[in-house]
Amino acid sequence: MTRPTLTDLGVDNSFGRRISVPQSSGGNPTLEPFKSTNYDISVEYYLNSISYVSAGAFYKKLDNFLELQTLPIQRFGRTFQDTRTRTGQTGYIRGIEVGGQYTFDWLPSVLSGFGVAGNYTYVDSKAERDSALADYDCGYNGLSPHSANGSVFFEKYGISARTSYNWRSEYLRACRSDHGRPRNRSAYGQLDFNVGYDFTPNVQVYVQGVNVTNQRIHEWSAIKDRFLLLQETGARYNFGARVKF
Repeated sequence: MTRPTLTDLGVDNSFGRRISVPQSSGGNPTLEPFKSTNYDISVEYYLNSISYVSAGAFYKKLDNFLELQTLPIQRFGRTFQDTRTRTGQTGYIRGIEVGGQYTFDWLPSVLSGFGVAGNYTYVDSKAERDSALADYDCGYNGLSPHSANGSVFFEKYGISARTSYNWRSEYLRACRSDHGRPRNRSAYGQLDFNVGYDFTPNVQVYVQGVNVTNQRIHEWSAIKDRFLLLQETGARYNFGARVKF
């Protein structure tokens, strides 16, 4: 069980925008706790002490799913498009995941420090919404049907280095968003790296790169031609030192 946040439970209300298309927002003190009954099964096989392959499956039965919705409400003799968190419907989330890690410690010299790791997840979901509140067959917010990540790493001679690529397919942001239509985010992949060097067992210097290929976030409404957002965060680099006492 997950309780709503205090912000979502607020009693505030805001009204504004154009007279022809009035909009409102605020909190919702009538929200109920989000409940989930979960079933999971997994198996792992270890090739050696640090190399393995794994597989798993999961099923989640959901009740009172909380989501941001935009619905028409009547206030002051007008119809406002009201956006706030509301108690959603019942449904399920199910899927499978596979993963693994393999180290090349059997190779000679410097090559023995290399390794690879990765995983893949497939998710299927169904939300039983009131047909009067949704013109589209929406699943649950924030769930990509496909997601995967892969890494190449090196651990030897005091060097700790990892390069990772994380990817997810397009997914739903909100079933009823702008003008009551679904808000979606396109598929997104990001490349990151981290390199550290241990001068002593207690002192390490490091450098990190986040989104080094400068990928952009793209959001759209119902169909991809209805553009909503293009967000560019740029590549980010950090460096510093860690000291353990």
